[in-house]
Amino acid sequence: MLYQEMTLEADDGIKLQAWFLYQAQHPEKRDTIIFLHENAGNIGLRMDYFEILYKHLDVNIVSVAYRGYSGSQGSPSEPGLIMDAEAAVRFCKNEPRINNDKVFLLGRSLGGAVAVQVAAKMSQSQDFYLNGVIVESTFTSISDMADQVFPFLAKLPCGLKEKMTKLKWKSVEKVPDIKIPLLYISGD
Repeated sequence: MLYQEMTLEADDGIKLQAWFLYQAQHPEKRDTIIFLHENAGNIGLRMDYFEILYKHLDVNIVSVAYRGYSGSQGSPSEPGLIMDAEAAVRFCKNEPRINNDKVFLLGRSLGGAVAVQVAAKMSQSQDFYLNGVIVESTFTSISDMADQVFPFLAKLPCGLKEKMTKLKWKSVEKVPDIKIPLLYISGD
């Protein structure tokens, strides 16, 4: 597996650890997946998954560690993670080893929420760039997820749960804005 470790910069100047895993033969002819990771851990914990994608799908992979994760600066926030993913998109757009007609977002869990937000935002832009979005084991919103994990929260007085949750990630409201193919993957 050929790989390049790099530092990307988000729009607010935060420096982000990122990896570019690219195919040895004609990477510019391959699909490229921008991988947006789950809440816990670091991008190094995803190497088994990257190996499967790399070997079996013959794709390039760009993975960015969100602010506050791995070797990236800053602290996580909803707008910050969106900027982090956008930095990965910008890298792909300017990298000559990447075919701009074959770039996809792939987000797992929290990364799925980030992918939905970025795809919805980019769908409104004249400079649209992505070819598809894959979300794996993600959620409709933090509020809905809290109801599943902590059922007693659903019984709180109206509006209290929303005030308690710092992050919202209301993906269900953004999905209709996405203008490219969207694949949902979920299972036990």
